[in-house]
Amino acid sequence: MSFERFYHEIRENLGNEGEDLYNKDLLKKIHSHTLDCKWNFDKEVEDGTKEEVITVEMATQEKDKGTKFFRKNQLQEACETYTNYINMCHRIEDHADLFKSKMIYQGYANRSAVLFKALRFSNCLDDISAALHYSAKPEAEYMILDRKARCYLLLKSWLLATKTFKEAVKGIELIEDVNKDLKEAFVCQIETNIGKIPTEEMIKEGADMIDDHHIMDDSDFLIKLDKPHDFHPGLSKKIQVVYSEEKGRYTIANDTIKAGEVVAVEDANVSFTHFDIEKNESKACHHCVGEFKVNTYPSPVIDGIYFCTFACMNKAMTTYHKHEKTILNDHIEKSKTDQHCERSGCLFLAMKAISKMPWTFYCDNVRSETFMKTDPTFGIESNKDNLSFDEAKILHLFNLVHHEEHVESEERIKTAIRAIILLESMKQSGYFKGVTFLPDALTEHELIIGVLLYKLQLGITHNVHLIYRLSGDMSGGIPLGMTGSAVYHNCVLFNHSCAPNTTRFFQGGQMVLVAKRSIQKGEEVTNNYGVHHHNLPLAKRQAILQNGYKFKCDCDACQGDFPPLKLVESALPSKKVSKEMDILIARYQKLFSEGCLEQALDICSDYIFKLEQAQVKYPHRSYEIGSIAMNSCWWGIIARQSQMSGAPTKE
Repeated sequence: MSFERFYHEIRENLGNEGEDLYNKDLLKKIHSHTLDCKWNFDKEVEDGTKEEVITVEMATQEKDKGTKFFRKNQLQEACETYTNYINMCHRIEDHADLFKSKMIYQGYANRSAVLFKALRFSNCLDDISAALHYSAKPEAEYMILDRKARCYLLLKSWLLATKTFKEAVKGIELIEDVNKDLKEAFVCQIETNIGKIPTEEMIKEGADMIDDHHIMDDSDFLIKLDKPHDFHPGLSKKIQVVYSEEKGRYTIANDTIKAGEVVAVEDANVSFTHFDIEKNESKACHHCVGEFKVNTYPSPVIDGIYFCTFACMNKAMTTYHKHEKTILNDHIEKSKTDQHCERSGCLFLAMKAISKMPWTFYCDNVRSETFMKTDPTFGIESNKDNLSFDEAKILHLFNLVHHEEHVESEERIKTAIRAIILLESMKQSGYFKGVTFLPDALTEHELIIGVLLYKLQLGITHNVHLIYRLSGDMSGGIPLGMTGSAVYHNCVLFNHSCAPNTTRFFQGGQMVLVAKRSIQKGEEVTNNYGVHHHNLPLAKRQAILQNGYKFKCDCDACQGDFPPLKLVESALPSKKVSKEMDILIARYQKLFSEGCLEQALDICSDYIFKLEQAQVKYPHRSYEIGSIAMNSCWWGIIARQSQMSGAPTKE
């Protein structure tokens, strides 16, 4: 039965009960109406059709096709075909896991050869990690280890190259049936390659030969913070997090921040990726919402879900991914007829956040009480509880403002029913390993997790950010496509303003906040929740924010009733200022058209600074012109990064 059908069946059974209940009491009441429920999460096929059965023969044919592409030097086609082969291997159901692992190993090993030939050495190393993971005896895979060592050699990572070449020699010694001449030739070639590696004396003499174990990858091209905050590493050192009873946690500048300055760069705490129905695959990495590059990693448990690296796939598989299998498959099926369903992903974000850790983590006698209560000042002070980074991230989620007392009863009931269904799904997927279940009530452990699922859904609803990426050419504007949603550990601390002084970008699932005007010391640093004075009048903004986020906005735009964009002042103080602005815009346009994006960005910052010098007050149309130009530069820089780490070109 589908998640939606379970929901409607339980809601109908509940009737008018539960309307005056909250939290734990509400969950208990709802669970009492599910005792006769037949919890069968198997996929329903209503039109009589059956899913395609993948056989070993079909997968082998795909692998052979990839090999033909490789021999013809059609590298992109070979890479894509081997990816299909790996995905097919995961879907084979009639063979032992050991046999499937051997087939998957072959797929990653073959694809690593394609990537090596395409000079994609960092990507090749990632595929080698995957191949060795699926190998029955990774220490004996001497050919793969040799390829790994040559990647390090070509990346000038000398120490890792030497170490891995030696592992390759040990590997071939473990194989008893290798021809003696072949073994000698292999060892001789290894010694030749080791001979190419600079000695320690040579490394000391040549600065360009220093081996710091760093392997350059796509992250080297990302936008980064100049000086990160000591306690809030995703924020700039110029940001201070403060608290007041009226505003809760919020951020101010503890130093002057210039227009164009990066104030936050942060990975998602927990994320959810949208599904592309036309391509029948996730729009981005299911773990980090990163963009797909050359070698994607198919989910071993859900067809159509992909990861951007082996590390992402492995992290997902060892934590939450197997527990979300049932509801995610159901969501994908529903998306085929309703592409707007669950865009915020609150349901999945809550489950993913919980199942990243085992139930024992939350039900520990010391921790359970900590998770149950909300501390409005959490994260303001230093790490007084000596929490690990993962513990701090999880506790942060449970301290999100959830406004339960202001949520309508029907919404509370809906959230609690969803929590109960999630509990049963997690129970069937083996999340509660070691728990003895009761026939007619929730165990204490289930109730703790149920309350956390309920609380998280409410909190995430008011703190989730939709993630966008560039989806086309910028010649006629900035076309953005939605790829997923996420909750951020530190960026969630920026309060909303209908006239924010920052603007938001995404590089993969990583959020980047940039100052769009100068921010003075002591001034609040603000974000925007999608409700701006440029496109909505005061009354409508206030209603949307009150209904969706449960607060009355009193930002500068609301207090001053700033006009919509079409009515914003456009006159400048003098002809001289107007001429200076025109010159700067012309310089920006020339640099942007030539692809000199960093220089064009500097001009945008100068443009806004010049407006401020001329005492042009916000709101003013010229600030919007500068902001749009700046946005184009930042999105252009992010798009260029993506191109620099793109797939091998077709021959």
